Amino acid sequence: MNKFLRRIVTPVAVFAASLGVALAMTGQRDVVGAEAAEEAVYHNTSFNTTEGFTTSSTYNAPRTDQGTSPYLWDFLNGTVSTTNAITSPSAHLRGYAGAQTPSLETAFAIPNITKVVFSYKSDTNISVDLSYSTDNRVTWSTVTNFARASSATQVTYTINAAGLAGSANLRWQMLNGGTATGSSAKLIIDDITIYYMSSTPVVTLSSISISGTPETSYFEGESFDSTGITVTALYSDNSTADVTSLTTYTPEPLTAGITTVVAHYTELGVEKTADITGITVTAVVVTGISLKTAGTQLFTLGQTFNTSGLVITATKNNSTVEDVSAGLTVTGVNTMVLGQQTATVEYEGFTTTYQVNVTNNGASVGEPSFATDLFISEYIEGSSNNKAVEIFNGTGTVIDLSSYQINLYSSAGTTANYTLSLSGTLASGDVYVVSHSSANPTIAAVSDITSTITYYNGDDSVALLKNDVIIDIIGDQEGDPGTAWTGSDINSSSASTAEMTLVRDSSNLSPTTTFSFNQWIAYPQDTFSYLGTHDFASSDVTALEQATAYANYVWSGRGDFEQGTCVEVLADLEAEYGYMSTDAKNLFDESTDELFINAQYRLSYLRAWVAANSPGATANPLDLASNTSITLLIGILGLTSVVGFYLVSKKKYEN
Repeated sequence: MNKFLRRIVTPVAVFAASLGVALAMTGQRDVVGAEAAEEAVYHNTSFNTTEGFTTSSTYNAPRTDQGTSPYLWDFLNGTVSTTNAITSPSAHLRGYAGAQTPSLETAFAIPNITKVVFSYKSDTNISVDLSYSTDNRVTWSTVTNFARASSATQVTYTINAAGLAGSANLRWQMLNGGTATGSSAKLIIDDITIYYMSSTPVVTLSSISISGTPETSYFEGESFDSTGITVTALYSDNSTADVTSLTTYTPEPLTAGITTVVAHYTELGVEKTADITGITVTAVVVTGISLKTAGTQLFTLGQTFNTSGLVITATKNNSTVEDVSAGLTVTGVNTMVLGQQTATVEYEGFTTTYQVNVTNNGASVGEPSFATDLFISEYIEGSSNNKAVEIFNGTGTVIDLSSYQINLYSSAGTTANYTLSLSGTLASGDVYVVSHSSANPTIAAVSDITSTITYYNGDDSVALLKNDVIIDIIGDQEGDPGTAWTGSDINSSSASTAEMTLVRDSSNLSPTTTFSFNQWIAYPQDTFSYLGTHDFASSDVTALEQATAYANYVWSGRGDFEQGTCVEVLADLEAEYGYMSTDAKNLFDESTDELFINAQYRLSYLRAWVAANSPGATANPLDLASNTSITLLIGILGLTSVVGFYLVSKKKYEN
């Protein structure tokens, strides 16, 4: 019996034991094969249009959802904007007095959330609170404040390193320090990556590949054309996807000389690239220029030459044309020489011309005056970003700008919010223009540099400093004026530091630390026509310089006439003589200098010839057909210079 039982029980026991081992091994294999939970990217966004976001300039709107379902984002008093973006575009929140606190929320909930990484920057007194909600945005927990950052700053907000149980929404909320509202209360958020604890194997992006044939020939400045190619993403589970529409390319725009374009595709924080070779990018060069609009064509004697209004049209090798007003070199004009002159414009090795005339009419004659130092000669606080500050050098000498700087003091404070240290040199009679980087093209055309010191409104003071000491100022530092400083200008017209253009009166010779509108002329908002030059109440020429210029005009300029033009030439000479100052006329008439003697006799000769040949004249006292008459006249005068003149040029006067 026992033997029988053993025969039966033993196999069963062995089977049971074997079964137990098998079960144990199976259980162990399941444990080993199970995937441990790991942190992964749940969602990220840079607020691009490809993600369903639309840029706007409207901030004070009710809650709006943007993005692509299911990843919708809820804005309150915010929008997606390209202005001052961290990476363009960015999410912007803006505070307004009496309005709800601006916020950005995820309309979608994140399971097992661990942390959030994002970048932000903000205006003065503005910080950001980040919190989460586990009850569908009814209440918010674990509010963490991130202090104001003036430049883009990346931070991490950790909620639960092991993954928060359940699902949670996120909220970014502007914390206003209490003094900033409207345009000065901005919070900018970008490049958000949300992480969670994933309990399933994570499929990751392994690589991308390019197929097809793209366009390979470009000019610099163009963008790569992806037409004709397909970008395929390969994942860790060997699956693939067509990601052509989500791929970006660098460089953007294309630069001359490159032979490779790089394709970029990013998914869940993982970026992969692939090279596209065989690309040819040709430099864009100018192939010719033509005059579109001549610069200033009439100047008074001694006036500083300028090219205001000058525009050329440049033709390029990529079959485009461009109107150009900056970077032009103009030669051939000397405003100390009377008469018509040819201005030669050079750009990129090509030239074109236009005519300029210099006249005594309206010339400023007298002893020169000089400014005691540099000063602010123009201030523009226009619409939008149309802002500029102009510095003038009327000292009579070239000024080294390295000792000077321009400061902006917000709300009339005493600590500079923005500073621009100047460099280079500034010639006497010239101006240095600082503008906003987004100013009107008319401003940009005469600007020497762009700077943040133009980030002013009407209640911000702008100062010129020398060796760190204020020497000239717009506004004052005695307290915030409200919206602007106001008063009456030198013409008793209404003036303001907000939404107006202020031009320093030409009689001003010095900078001053006490701002007064009676040194300024106020013009309506967006008046730009005075920028780039400054009228200064210093004489342009002395009486002797004017008399000398006129003598040269008579002897070797307009007076060096051609046959048949005596009447017209004399009319021009007489007109310019009439425009001269009394002192200059006396110097011309009485000087015994050889140049003046020659010019006086030529003018006298022309007057006599025209009088003799005018309608009704009975005789011609100077018979230009008779060489004998001329010789007798010269002998009587006994002037060697006149002899030389008539022997060389007698045929010019046969009319």
